[in-house]
Amino acid sequence: MAQAALEAGAEVVAAARGPERTARLAELGAQLVVDYGERDWAATVRERYDGVTLVHDGVGGVVGRAALELLAPGGRLAMFGYSSGGPTRLDTDDLVDRGITAGWLLGPRMAALPGGIPGLARRSLDRLAAGRWRPLVSTYPLAEAARAHADLEGRRALGKVVLVPEPAATTRPATNPVATVGPDLQTGGHR
Repeated sequence: MAQAALEAGAEVVAAARGPERTARLAELGAQLVVDYGERDWAATVRERYDGVTLVHDGVGGVVGRAALELLAPGGRLAMFGYSSGGPTRLDTDDLVDRGITAGWLLGPRMAALPGGIPGLARRSLDRLAAGRWRPLVSTYPLAEAARAHADLEGRRALGKVVLVPEPAATTRPATNPVATVGPDLQTGGHR
């Protein structure tokens, strides 16, 4: 999302947890990157900005709530996940008192975009192919699927997780090949 916002000309504040993730977001061009694992991350944003206009919230929970508190009057909260285990909690008082809007990005909203979800996928792949976006992907050998799953659960994986199968082993021809001869099956040289 940071790449899409940058491409649209937005000034991007990116929040992630841990040095590897924050470094990757800085490489992508975010103007401010904060580690939401740090206690004072929201204060760092407040020091630089007098409120933000849009929050894309994929974390939820207390982190999502802290991000919601950064919204300027008239700002928008766009939720798309809750990797923390629960969605960002808000009520109508948040909307009315602060003059903000909130909504869920996935599902019907995505299908209503021009071309629907296939159109969104096509536009995203076009940007990747043109080099305008760089995918965030963590790869693991298929044999390490358990580690990949643990890294997903522990939120250590960066971006999407791809399991890569081992290359097929080179096979040598059998000394007694199997062949079909008419209605009879010959195996290992025996009939």
